[in-house]
Amino acid sequence: MRHDIIGSEKQKESTVQYLSFDIECCDGKHICEFGYVITDENFKVTKKECYTINPEKPFNLIGRENREDCILFFPEEEYYNSPIFSAFYNKIKNLVSMPETIIFGHAMRSDAIFLRDACKRYKLAPLNFEFIDSQVLYKEFSGIHKDISLENAETVLDLDKPQFHHKSDDDALLTIELVEKICKELNVSISELMILCPTACGASHNFNIQYTGDDLQSMMNALEKNPNALSQSRKQKCIQKFAETVVSEGDIIESCLNNKKLCFSRVFEKSNTADTLKLIQVLANHGCKYNVKVSENDYYVADDEELLDPIPKENTRYFAALKNDDGRNVKVISFKDFLAIIDLTTDEIKQLKMPVVPKRKTKKKKVYSTGSNSYTIGDQLRAQGIDLTKWSN
Repeated sequence: MRHDIIGSEKQKESTVQYLSFDIECCDGKHICEFGYVITDENFKVTKKECYTINPEKPFNLIGRENREDCILFFPEEEYYNSPIFSAFYNKIKNLVSMPETIIFGHAMRSDAIFLRDACKRYKLAPLNFEFIDSQVLYKEFSGIHKDISLENAETVLDLDKPQFHHKSDDDALLTIELVEKICKELNVSISELMILCPTACGASHNFNIQYTGDDLQSMMNALEKNPNALSQSRKQKCIQKFAETVVSEGDIIESCLNNKKLCFSRVFEKSNTADTLKLIQVLANHGCKYNVKVSENDYYVADDEELLDPIPKENTRYFAALKNDDGRNVKVISFKDFLAIIDLTTDEIKQLKMPVVPKRKTKKKKVYSTGSNSYTIGDQLRAQGIDLTKWSN
């Protein structure tokens, strides 16, 4: 078993500290190495350690189809001569449970899954912890919405090159340096960074791994705190999902919007996503459905720039709203006219609370009983709620 340790066993007291950990696997699934770094709130390293772990599985990291080879730092014999994961469970649990500690990782969903699967494999209780994913931070920071490896992030941001790649404690240190670099570039603290990018925050709890923004309500709440919290694709997904699930908050308000369909411009949605979500709720209260397919709508709310444009741009919603050769009849109105209909001002819209996503009603399956011990295939299918009447004709 290999232990590479830097720093004393006893940590100095601090108001807050940062923990970064990284995991290597023998085959992309089974843990063979766990490395971590602890720093103080000024990113000064106070401890750095690496555990080699017997994965009890063969190594398969070279010659994989459509995947780069992965060369680990230690020889395979070193891993196989180490204790199994359960021997390190309490140490890892104590690490992720330390008070006043913010946890970082790069592509953290993968590492959280590795820990979850290892706990299940060895019949251990789940490791519960919250974390910040530096990979998501980098995507939001750079505006490049694709996953990036630590090696590539290191090159782009001109970070200090680690002594070795795929040595878990060195990669954990590189993760900390990546986060520190982003904080310096943006001139923000870690707590401010978490507010700026809530979608990088997540948690592993009772074997369930979830990021802020994984569910609709989290995405909407993130937008309420910071209008730039989500990428444009997530903003659009948020609008679409909420428009599909929204219901009236009470009795329908009588207006010319009753039983109508409506949408705003893409420009308005992108630059005013939080307001769009609030207005989708207002529309639902008026019995009006928000629908981005303009040809099906009764109204299109054009922005001022569109209304002043003598030649509407093709492939825009405004252009689609003006088209009438296929029988569509979409009434174009200004945002000012729209506000008059719903009897709200722009300031009042800003003051509205972010709507609550309606809870889905779960349908209870019917269970049929024959009143005897005989239980046929038909009974089993009916117990699952499957209608068999069409087969009896």
